[in-house]
Order: sequence, then C-alpha cells, then structure tokens
Amino acid sequence: MSWDSVKFGDAVKLSSGKTPSKDRKDFWGGNIPWITASSMDKLHVSDSENKITEKALAEAGMKYIKKGTPLLLVRGSTLHNRIPISLPLVDVTINQDVKALRLINKEIDEDYFFAWLIGIEKELLKKVDYTGIGAGKLDTEVLNKLDIPIPSPSIQKWIGGFVKSVNEKIAVNETINNKLESLTQLIFKSWFVDFDPVHAKVNALEAGLTKAQAERAALAVIAGLCSPSEYAEKTKEIEKKLEERFASIGKEKTEELKATASLFPSEFEKSELGSIPAGWEISPINEFGQIVCGKTPITKNKEFYGGDIPFIKIPDMHGNVFITKTSDTLSDEGSRAQPKKLVPANSICVSCIATVGKVAITFKPSHTNQQINTIIPFSTEFRYYLFQYMKLLEGHFHALASGGSATLNMNTGSFSNVKIIKPNTNLLSSYHRATDSLFQVILTNMLQTTHLEELRNILLPKLLAGEIDLENMQTDEQETL
Repeated sequence: MSWDSVKFGDAVKLSSGKTPSKDRKDFWGGNIPWITASSMDKLHVSDSENKITEKALAEAGMKYIKKGTPLLLVRGSTLHNRIPISLPLVDVTINQDVKALRLINKEIDEDYFFAWLIGIEKELLKKVDYTGIGAGKLDTEVLNKLDIPIPSPSIQKWIGGFVKSVNEKIAVNETINNKLESLTQLIFKSWFVDFDPVHAKVNALEAGLTKAQAERAALAVIAGLCSPSEYAEKTKEIEKKLEERFASIGKEKTEELKATASLFPSEFEKSELGSIPAGWEISPINEFGQIVCGKTPITKNKEFYGGDIPFIKIPDMHGNVFITKTSDTLSDEGSRAQPKKLVPANSICVSCIATVGKVAITFKPSHTNQQINTIIPFSTEFRYYLFQYMKLLEGHFHALASGGSATLNMNTGSFSNVKIIKPNTNLLSSYHRATDSLFQVILTNMLQTTHLEELRNILLPKLLAGEIDLENMQTDEQETL
C-alpha cells in the first residue's frame, strides 16, 4: 500500500536544550525537571535526577518543553543499543543531548507521529554516527531527510490509538512499580538507615517507660503509626491505634510484627561507619555474596551471540529493578565460552565503569559485560537488602571510582571490599518477607510491560508499512456493527 509522505524537516521543529553552569549553585536543586539521557529510561518521563531552579530558567537561557512534546535522545553511549524516546507528563527542560520534537504539519496526528517515532527505532539505529568510543550521534540533517508516511486520517487515528492504548497500560505499570519500589525503600531506610525502631526503644526507655513499652514503641513505628519520638508523648493514643491495627490484620500478621520488633536492639554502639544498633556488624560486600566481574565474549564470533541467554550491559539496567530484557543475548556456545561469568537469577548487578552505581536484579541466568560487577547472594535473605544498600551507596561508588580520571572506574577489588552494615540474619529475613510480595508485583508488571512492548514493536512496523489493510478492516467492523 502506497501512502503520501512528507520530509521530517518540513513537518517537525526541533528544539535543543542546554546545561546551566555547574558553578552556579543557585541554578541547581530546584523543582524543574532537567531531562538528560539518564532520565529517559522509560517511555514516559515526569522527573529527573537533577533539577534546576527558576533562576536557571531565567538567566541561563533555558526554555520549558511542554508536556506531551516527544523527546528524542540524539547523542550519547545509549545510542549503541537503542534510541530513547520519551513523552513528558509534565513541563520539563532538557540538556543539549536531547531534542524536543514539535509537529508543525497539521496533516499529521500527534499520537500517530509518536507511534511512528517508536516504529522507526531500528532504522534510526542504523543512522547513528559513532563519533568516538562509547558515543553516538544522530545528526539533525539525517533526521530532516526521513520520510514520514501520511496515511488517511482514519488510519492515523487507528495506529496512533493502538500505540497510545499500549503505552498507557505501560505507563500504569510504571506508576504502580514506582510506588511499590518507593515503599520498599521507605521500609529499608526506616529500618537500616535511620534505625527508627531502635530509636523508638531508646527514646521510650529514656522517657522512663518499661522494656515492654519500648517494644510497643518499636512496634508502632514499624506499623507506621508514629515517629520514634512520639510514643512516649502519646502512649494512650498510639496504643489505641495499635490495637485497631492488630484487629484489622489478624493474629498471624500481628505476631509477625511483634516478632520483627523484638529483633531490633534497644541501644547503639560505635563502629567505623558511625553509630549503629548494638550487636550489628560491619562487613565487606564480599561477605554477603560471591562477586563476579563480567566479560564480553569475542564479538567476531557470531555464533556466540543471538541465543536466549541475557547479556547485560549498563543501558539494560537503567531505571529497572529487574532486568527482564536486554539488547544483546548470548547463545549456549557463547555462555560455555566463559562459564565462570554466568550468574544466576536474583543476583545483584552494579555498574562500576563509566556510568557508576546503577543497580538491578537479574531475572534469568545471565552474563554481563566487564563494566558490571555482580553479587551472587550467599543467602536469599540478602537479596533485597543488598539491592537497596547498593542503591544507597551510589555516591560513595562515584567517589571510589573517580581516582582523578575522566572516566569513572571502580575495580572489582575495591567494590568487593566496600564495608556495609550487617544486621542479624533474622532481621534480614523479616525485611525479605515484608518486601518480597512487593518485588514480585514489580516483576510481574515488568514482564507484562516487556510483553506489551514486544507486541507493539512487532505490529507497528507492519502497520506503518501498510502491510495490514486497516481501511478494509474498519469497513468490516462497521458492517458487523
């Protein structure tokens, strides 16, 4: 089927962003999302790691990009594997590696245009100019020469609507997963960073309450009913809330909460990492699991690639709790060529070169490249604790990897010997039980998203090429109705 077309450069206006001066502290730490490559992990974007202020917007020549304006990454190492395309859900700003795409051709439906962008990813990857090691670039001239097919308005609506419905379901999954991950982080932070249950016991005892009441104080904090300092001030009120909570969750859950509260000590002690709960240890990461540094099989041997075994690289980790898909895979032969580098499912991957501090969990037995160190936990109970702790250490890993070099590099030995807090095993088991169901929902949603993306990516090129007769299909549907 032949459709009319229009050149990209005649239909789309490109806008570039910029980076405000890093020397201007008053430009940073505001509330305005500043979108870079690292922010475009997902199809929809509403936040960023770094944010700018209104002052930066006014004085650094920055401009808002309106929500719903497609964003395209045109420069960076990510372009070796995929072409990140995102749709902002709020007004944002962008850096110089990102282009905002505004339609100026009224014949093209906006949802159809976004669907077309997603559908030509493989074509765009072939047009990337690799300007240096680890870098890639999509030139504006290359984009402007692209042909955008223009089917009838009804077909544009159908294709755009189909992709939009799939993308909306993906967005729902992402929103749910973000909230669930935040919840697991909140529990981790309360228990193992802020030590809230321990502080609750200490505060209760210092206020002259009994040991039994101190246990109840910790229990109330774990249940989210008060802060560590409130129990002694509002004992009767909080006790009433506790009993109401127990009645609502039942005897089994109540006993589980009480058992968890009892595992927290009621005093602190000094350690090389500062004040920590009494009885807890300080241990290097390699006492929690086996550390494996990845390796890339010989790329010239094509028989090593293209199988079913995930081959994880840093871009596969971005924004993901579990690694459910990878841009490259290994064959059984490729895996057998480096058997000591195969890591099992539920291992913790940590990026240690170039982009340092990204953390994700393997979904299947996998290999990684040499930029990733993987922890194979010695115990299941360590899994989610290690995941959260590695994320907590991102800044520390950056400092460890700098070494005065322009390229960050944290070697396996340095990584393995980083010391972290080791609570008692029973408490780690409690954290695992408290969060495992949340992580499993996250995984289920990610697998569904992967399936939806695969379905969309299979059908979309056929739809855009006119291989599926939508005109007759719509006529048939109308006759049926």
